[in-house]
Amino acid sequence: MNTIDDVLYRGEQANSKRLPDLSSAETLIVVSDYGGQHKGSRYESYAFLITDMNTWLSWERRRLTIRKAFRVGNRRISYKSLNDRRKRDAVGSFLDAADTLSGVCMVFVVDRKIESLFRENRRIDMQDEVLQPYQSYAPADFERLLRIVHFMSFIISGLSHPGQNILWFTDQDNIAANEDRVRMLTAIWGNILSNYVKHDFGQLRCGTTNCDNGSLQIEDLATIADLAAGATSEMATLYSVEDTMPRSAIVVQPMPTKISSKARYILRWLSRADVSLKRRLLLIDSVSQSIELRVNELCLHGG
Repeated sequence: MNTIDDVLYRGEQANSKRLPDLSSAETLIVVSDYGGQHKGSRYESYAFLITDMNTWLSWERRRLTIRKAFRVGNRRISYKSLNDRRKRDAVGSFLDAADTLSGVCMVFVVDRKIESLFRENRRIDMQDEVLQPYQSYAPADFERLLRIVHFMSFIISGLSHPGQNILWFTDQDNIAANEDRVRMLTAIWGNILSNYVKHDFGQLRCGTTNCDNGSLQIEDLATIADLAAGATSEMATLYSVEDTMPRSAIVVQPMPTKISSKARYILRWLSRADVSLKRRLLLIDSVSQSIELRVNELCLHGG
């Protein structure tokens, strides 16, 4: 995480408007979603959207208006489902509305050749004595859980302030498949977060996108993270296939030639600057014939 911190710091020094000031917020809302787990993907993406309660309430009014205007009913909008015409038509308005949120959308794109970010050159060993309480997890699922919790704790450490409440909603996948796993996830998060942050919080609460009030208010906010995760995973995979992956923020590289229209549209949205919702994109790559990892920040440019 020190390397990631250094990369983000250099980016912030170059442009001081790329992270939000959330110091006045009483409550921070975090939603997270993930992409690239399907066969054929060479990169996984972990996307986090963090905002404050006040602008979330403004978003809430906008997203209800959008749902009514585009007649999408109670259908979930996701990256995978954009073949549905009504959902596809509504996406642009959802993304425009998200621009008004005060916060940041941060995406970590990780090379799937990397078995573990926590053990050198090998996957997590669930037989390790320290991991005995977590034997119900498959090694790959527990690795993903640790990545998600560490990434999220890292973001909170840089944006939170003493006394703030943190409400985190994660996509309901294997790391939070039932109530027992949500409780275990919450305990792991609290323990890891305490290693990143020295100040005290108000309330720390963790739930899934499934704990909704029936109007999809959490699902719709998480849609922004889902779209970012899906598009960035597709982009990185195609760069890898074409052997054109940019290794530095100072290298200008066109989009992959075979990228889908939906990914291109979302990536253009991610490239927007001078809006309330900031964007940061971190690429974590394996290095050939080495246990070292390469971390770069990618800066997208619209066009």
